[in-house]
Amino acid sequence: MKFILKINGSEDKNAEFVGWTPVKCTLTIDGYNGDTPMPVTITPEDKNKSGRIDLYLDSTTSATPIAEIKHDFQTASELTFYVAGKFDHASVAEKDTYILVKQDSNVVPELKKDMMVRVRKNANKLNQTEIDLFLDVFVRLNITPTSEEYKGVYTVKPSTLLHEIVLMHTYDTSFEIHNRESFHPWHRAYLMHLEREMQKLAPEVTIPYWKFDEKAENVFNEQFIGKTKKLELDDPDRYFDTSMPDFSQKNPLNWYKDHTLWGPLTRSYHETDPAIDKSYKAIRNESEIINHSDEFIEWCKFEERSSHNQAHNAFNGRVVDIGKDPVDPLFFLMHSNVDRLWALWQLTYDRYDHTNIKTYPIPYSFDGSRGDEWADANHKKLDRRSSFYNVGSYDLGNFANDELWPWGLYKEKDEKKPDGSSKDAVDRLSRPWRRYTENGYGSAVVPELFLKFPESSISDLPQRPPTVKDTIDYQGRVNQKSGLGFDYYDIPYFDKDKKNIIKPITITREHFNDTFLNEELSVDVRFEAAKNAFLFSDKDQDAALKIIENPNAELDIQLKAIELVSDSRAKFLDTALLVIQNMDNQYNEKVILELIRKIFSAKRSNPNFASRRPFFFDILRGMLYRDNLKLRHQAFEILASQGDEVVEEILSKEVAKAIKNKQAENIEIKKAKRDNNTIITLIEAIFLLRYNPKNQHAGLFRKLVTGNHNEKTRKAAIEALGNDPESAELLKAVVTDPNESFKIREASASSLHNLNHELMNELAAQIIAKPEPGEGIKLFRSTSPNPDEVDFKAGLLNMLTFTGDINALKDNEELKSSLREVESPSTQNKANFKTSLEAFTTIGTDEPTILEQMAKKLLTRIESNSNE
Repeated sequence: MKFILKINGSEDKNAEFVGWTPVKCTLTIDGYNGDTPMPVTITPEDKNKSGRIDLYLDSTTSATPIAEIKHDFQTASELTFYVAGKFDHASVAEKDTYILVKQDSNVVPELKKDMMVRVRKNANKLNQTEIDLFLDVFVRLNITPTSEEYKGVYTVKPSTLLHEIVLMHTYDTSFEIHNRESFHPWHRAYLMHLEREMQKLAPEVTIPYWKFDEKAENVFNEQFIGKTKKLELDDPDRYFDTSMPDFSQKNPLNWYKDHTLWGPLTRSYHETDPAIDKSYKAIRNESEIINHSDEFIEWCKFEERSSHNQAHNAFNGRVVDIGKDPVDPLFFLMHSNVDRLWALWQLTYDRYDHTNIKTYPIPYSFDGSRGDEWADANHKKLDRRSSFYNVGSYDLGNFANDELWPWGLYKEKDEKKPDGSSKDAVDRLSRPWRRYTENGYGSAVVPELFLKFPESSISDLPQRPPTVKDTIDYQGRVNQKSGLGFDYYDIPYFDKDKKNIIKPITITREHFNDTFLNEELSVDVRFEAAKNAFLFSDKDQDAALKIIENPNAELDIQLKAIELVSDSRAKFLDTALLVIQNMDNQYNEKVILELIRKIFSAKRSNPNFASRRPFFFDILRGMLYRDNLKLRHQAFEILASQGDEVVEEILSKEVAKAIKNKQAENIEIKKAKRDNNTIITLIEAIFLLRYNPKNQHAGLFRKLVTGNHNEKTRKAAIEALGNDPESAELLKAVVTDPNESFKIREASASSLHNLNHELMNELAAQIIAKPEPGEGIKLFRSTSPNPDEVDFKAGLLNMLTFTGDINALKDNEELKSSLREVESPSTQNKANFKTSLEAFTTIGTDEPTILEQMAKKLLTRIESNSNE
């Protein structure tokens, strides 16, 4: 006889996870016929670590835990009970608690069922093991093939699972997933999609949340999401210093950062370092967000505008660029917090019943009518893919019963509905719509996505493509069968654990609005009132716009008005565009720069942006020739990031001119002035062309690599070749050339890894296994290698550790020999095995270097694989 314990309906090890929400367990005895008494005792146990569980006899929020459950199987052949994590006692990246089942007379062998209390945690409070796990799995998604083959000619199409996830959030989906009520439901499903895919690779992982109203010193560093620096727009050296976050060679993102789906991972902050304070003054504090309203229709817009949007806008680079922001893993930490705020608001006001309009204001289903704009488009026989369809609240995907794209819409195939009728793909297709050449966007950008929602071992929901309402009762409070299998560290399930949750209060903002807008009051009084202001009405919004367009207004008040004004109205766009067009009329430079950023961020939530885009870009193009470096660089950044053809032509001409005149090495990086007919430096031109990699630029870059140019130029060109398959052989030759500098070889390794990680990993193993020419130890040319060589070798170890085929390395004895030599170096060698990150630090004899840590990690993975 033996016990059979099913958790979440399964005996699978991947089902042995629980959060604060109780899950159902069933216990039976295989081989027991019921002839004799069979008393058993079930108890919650732990391994003296952080994880703890409790047992319950029911799963209501008022249930109380019990120390043990006793049951005689002679009275009932199956026992049902529930298990939940003990609030505030989550596990740390392993199964450290268990259920113990014992038969009182030991007739049946005891059973220990290992469990993990798995919840989404504050990213700033993770330990390094949890950080490494999240980053490791995120990067592994970037080498995991998609489940479908994407045929056709596209500017960009997914080749990995992560690419596919990123392309679910492109610009042409923006108006159906932003600035409408389904914003929070859609993004909850989106996070679940990513998390479930990650848990297929490592079931212990969750998506942590970044609380962006607090400092996060343990998030924005080289070991986690990258040390993020301030972008100085007037610094011509910024592409070496501040445009990209810094990562340690121990970080799995070390190679990912150089080549994401959309080119380099750029990110910098523009106001406050998020490692030392709230990253942006416009971000509302958590208590303000939760206490704004008890009705979802008001709350969701406030959170999106005052928290979510401002968290994005705290940065420059990918994470602020709608349509490309998910390439930055920070995006998912950010949205985990957005979803947590919704969950906290739900708990505060008991908003789980989707039929209550205070929980979700748009019930029922989309009725099939596409609205006036759709009718006009069809009447004029316009290609439905030639422009964006401006959705609103009463459109597909925003009703509680609507299926969510890309999991629920029908493919254009000969499929049938359950009643046997044909599925009408045109009527049901909501997004994404493509812009074609006649609108200046080039050919189709990305393929249409139709995906199956990932399954979970701990929740069988949603059983069909997810609907808006499926995302609402995520803990199964109203319907105990609707739990989605995730919890947040600080949001409990049981009533007994709610004592420290924020208490709702009422804030009357009209007084603060009126005070801020009152020009008769002092600047200090108005500025203080702005901290609690939220401009609801069109009247207040118009008053803020008048402040913005007044060149004589107080600068601090003007900047605060820009912060408070909504970027979702057409009137904001028109006013802001006129101000920047007339920037010479005594407007402060800070006002112009903030308005440019605000207009650009309106891509995210303003359906009118597309129609104003040509005018906006014309204004930016006019800034390209200004002497003001800040304005010039801001214009180049935005235009290049959007693939503007005018800017790309300017940039490519600058590169071609440098090649033709053979003057690349003579252009001083810090002198980008008009007096030498240079509006942008060569390095800047190369970097900006990487924002939207094009095959036609690759030939220019290859000439820079093979020509007689300086190291910085060659390095920038090599990094730009990471999206060009035709450059693979050139990159391979550079990586393996011992006469090249280690910085050049490192850049080549990064680009080749992005093109073909299997090939580059083979080369990495060969380089580490074979001795370098010289008199040093096996891995290095000398016993005192310079930091550039250590950086290169540490990077190769990183590459093999996180993206290598460990099974293929287990029989490579030469590789393992090199790793052992580095893992346990002599004291003399240890002092010299420092990367550039450690070059100016003192490392004790008992403190491992980055190189040692990576060698040990890789060797451990190889040997663990060999023992399986």
